[in-house]
Amino acid sequence: IVQASSTLQQDWMLPQGEINDGLTDRVSIYNPTPVEAIVQLQVMPRDGSNVEPIAPFELRVPANNRVAVNLHQEARIPKGFQYSVRVVSSNQPVVVGRNVTGTSPALPFGSIYEAATAFTSKRWLLAAGDTGDPFSEQVYIQNPGVDVAAVRVDLIGGGARMTATPQSLVIP
Repeated sequence: IVQASSTLQQDWMLPQGEINDGLTDRVSIYNPTPVEAIVQLQVMPRDGSNVEPIAPFELRVPANNRVAVNLHQEARIPKGFQYSVRVVSSNQPVVVGRNVTGTSPALPFGSIYEAATAFTSKRWLLAAGDTGDPFSEQVYIQNPGVDVAAVRVDLIGGGARMTATPQSLVIP
């Protein structure tokens, strides 16, 4: 199943990724316009730490075409590195998504397609989730700004709001 995009944008974000054995991560950039797109793909530490920056990928996406970057095959991204991705086109709006596949020894196994997020918001709603065995639900939050963000997560189950363990989340 692939989630479609209803919009073209010049700035896209993907909040979570990891380079490790058994994981593949392919970021695809589609340019449906009649002009070549000049794009920069930035790989940033997921936790906002000040580690050595990874040189951005400078890409040219032909008109009416697509380019894929296999992050797991890039030597500049070290094994074990957890990251978020930002894709910025300097001249043409594009569409961005990723395909992540897990095989042994990675857990969980399987494949997922994730559409990138084209904007920031102070409120997000997730339509579904399941934490019953054998599932585990994870929510990844990326703060692309320079100010610290405080986050609250509300859970709803069976039509009623559920109480989660209170905790304060601060996203650097």
